[in-house]
Amino acid sequence: MLKERSIGPIDPSPPRRTVGELRRVAEAFASERRRLEAAKRAQENIRREHEIALAREKHLDRLASRLPELWDTIETLIDTKQPRKYDEAIKLLVDLREIDSRSKDGDFRFLIAELRRAHARKPAFIERLNNSNLGSEDSPDEHQS
Repeated sequence: MLKERSIGPIDPSPPRRTVGELRRVAEAFASERRRLEAAKRAQENIRREHEIALAREKHLDRLASRLPELWDTIETLIDTKQPRKYDEAIKLLVDLREIDSRSKDGDFRFLIAELRRAHARKPAFIERLNNSNLGSEDSPDEHQS
């Protein structure tokens, strides 16, 4: 004879969730995924900026050992009277300004004023110099205390 069991029906499936509950769970997962991706992008940006800063420092260190040669190069570029060469000279001057800001000497403003006077008849160069914020048109003596 068979014994009857007194146990109720076995339902192996978990309780059913509503569409609203599923949507909330899906949105929570999506929100967490977006947060993690944003954090990862932020970390990557910080790492990249750090690498760029290190490369810039190395570049400036290399240039700092060649200052007299660089000033000669700048003069040569300006003397060509070619706009592209003026742009190259301005890039070098920006680097030299940054190198000068590291030192206590601080004669960059004076050298820019001298450069401005020497090439005053080259309006395209002077315009680039003005646009690069490498120094005002004022004399360096007016800024010393």
